[in-house]
Amino acid sequence: MDTRLSCPLCHEPIGDERPFSKLSEKGCQGIRLASKHHATNVTVSPGDMVHISSENTLQDLALIRVWKINLRNNCDL
Repeated sequence: MDTRLSCPLCHEPIGDERPFSKLSEKGCQGIRLASKHHATNVTVSPGDMVHISSENTLQDLALIRVWKINLRNNCDL
């Protein structure tokens, strides 16, 4: 059985040379809020490890706006 941790945002293994962080309650709240804006269902808990780049991409408000505009216009990204 593979016991490696994986990032709940990008599903890539933690420890693959990309920087990662341990989530606090505040970090989880930010991810949950961004997840709602993206209409995705990301489940995270304090103590989960996530890639910093994945967290930043999910919470990027500019990307959320583009995604919503494309969704309204029925376009693919």
